[in-house]
Amino acid sequence: MPSLILNGRGTDARLDSHHVVISRHEGDASSPPRHVPLHDVDRVVVVGQPHISMAVLCELMKRGLPVSFLTPAGRWLGTLSPDNNLNAARRLAQYDRSRDETLSVPVARALIAAKLQNARRVLQRLAANRSETQLPAHAQCQEEIKRLIGRTTRETDLESLRGLEGLGSARYFGQLKRYFPEHMPFPERSRRPPRDPANALLSWTYTIVLGELDAQVRSHGLDPGIGFLHRL
Repeated sequence: MPSLILNGRGTDARLDSHHVVISRHEGDASSPPRHVPLHDVDRVVVVGQPHISMAVLCELMKRGLPVSFLTPAGRWLGTLSPDNNLNAARRLAQYDRSRDETLSVPVARALIAAKLQNARRVLQRLAANRSETQLPAHAQCQEEIKRLIGRTTRETDLESLRGLEGLGSARYFGQLKRYFPEHMPFPERSRRPPRDPANALLSWTYTIVLGELDAQVRSHGLDPGIGFLHRL
């Protein structure tokens, strides 16, 4: 997904026909302006407080391009996205179904199973790239996550499913740290704030993904604050 990232106070963005013209100013120095064609952009990420003209924001809304806002530290603030498919009846149905545990539990099962399966696949690919698929530590982690995936089909309440999610995440990050380079060690997962460069990199990536998901949910006329796994 091609992204336009506008970062920092010294950044200016203005509209010129079908292009965003970006200039950078640092003290008395200025960089040559860059022209970014909007047809090459799928999303915009605004970090900190750059100067963005209203014409740019309006054009992004017309084109249906979501704009995610992050703090200078990389924390997600929110998403500006066109609500073209806003449907009151759809949101009412979403609110009603979020209270229905007979629906919430199957949805939560699918979510946790998919998350654990993807975590397992990431570790498989990393191990394969390094010819480490036969190492005992890798095989043990793979088997443990596989068992957790199997357990998701048998759980009948959301609290137990959230527990499986936590166990799977602990196994995943415990193995993931093996694949970080020596100059960027990853001792353990830490957030708000991340305590080292490796965690800062992970948090930045998760924040970008969160902005994508939020924009997708809103574009379908749904409320991103209502889910089927975590309660209000």
